[in-house]
Amino acid sequence: KKGGAALSPAATELLKRVSRDTKSEQRLLAMVAEKVSADPNKELELFDVFFELHASGAEFRTRQLALLSAVAVFKDLVPGYRIREPTEVDKAMTRSKGVLTMEKYELSLLAKYRRLLPAVEAAMKQYPKVVAPALAALVKAASEFNYQQRLITTAVKYASSENEDVRRTLSLALQEMVEVDQKLDASKEVVLAIGNLAQAAAAGKGGRPLK
Repeated sequence: KKGGAALSPAATELLKRVSRDTKSEQRLLAMVAEKVSADPNKELELFDVFFELHASGAEFRTRQLALLSAVAVFKDLVPGYRIREPTEVDKAMTRSKGVLTMEKYELSLLAKYRRLLPAVEAAMKQYPKVVAPALAALVKAASEFNYQQRLITTAVKYASSENEDVRRTLSLALQEMVEVDQKLDASKEVVLAIGNLAQAAAAGKGGRPLK
């Protein structure tokens, strides 16, 4: 696959039944977004459709739309805590069916994010004005989730973009996130990222001061 990762069986089956033309693909994106949002515990495997169409959609606009749709759905699913992967000790313990079901769902959600965040980062390098609102949405929704430092560092980097729209979008998202941050972990990461950016700028490695 062009996306570099295996598709889930559910996503593969769905994609087989759809014509690979622009209208059909965009209808599929809308359907998948609706299905996953309505019943994420049952339909999360379909999230891979977003990755596949982002990698190999019929048109450039479809490829963009696939990524934006993925973020729009994910931001409403992300929990306000870090998902802890089970240790060997955890796995050796007898756990209830409910615990195992929740663990499977959470690990699947984390796996999707492990693909989604790098995809957003890569897209920001190609078409930042289009993707900046999606990155901003993740900042506000996922600042307490796994890979907090990576997300915030990326956002702070683009909050000093030469492009005014990108700069404003990310700066406002970071500001909103800090204002509601009760644990202060994310706020500390913002301060550290700004400090690192300032050091890099002072050393002549690029970047511009935050406003």
